[in-house]
Amino acid sequence: MRLALDILFRVTLNLGVAILIFMLALTVLDVSLRYLVNKPIYGATEITQFAMALLIFAGLAVITREKSHIVVSLFEPFMLRRCPVLYKALFSAFNLVGTAVLAYLLLTDGFYLISIEQITIVLELQQGYYEVAMGIFALIATVFGVEQAIRDFREHASDPHKHETGM
Repeated sequence: MRLALDILFRVTLNLGVAILIFMLALTVLDVSLRYLVNKPIYGATEITQFAMALLIFAGLAVITREKSHIVVSLFEPFMLRRCPVLYKALFSAFNLVGTAVLAYLLLTDGFYLISIEQITIVLELQQGYYEVAMGIFALIATVFGVEQAIRDFREHASDPHKHETGM
């Protein structure tokens, strides 16, 4: 199972990198064509918007696996000293619920948009496919969140007196 999750992580990370490189190349080419020959790429802004959305959700999966969320640690030191298990459980629960709800909403809305054949304004592409792709990345983030919650639980079970100073 660990190997499958590692492969899924690498695929997600590489897809995110590929999307970022694509966005960079598209933007450079669009700006160059706009200023050199006054002929920008038709629909480049729309493509960039969808690529950015995909990149954000691929990044969500990656940061969930690596536990590199942005955290406001106002209460973290206090919670880790007083009730580390509760703190980690709440952190995991909020993470799982949040990513699962995002996945559900994006997937259901995406499939609905596909069913009604909703198209984008400029390029007239099927909009639902982008939303389904974002939902899949959110679902992958949920899977990684479950993996982290299990790992945290096992860590605590093996050494219940271990108090970490960070996530």
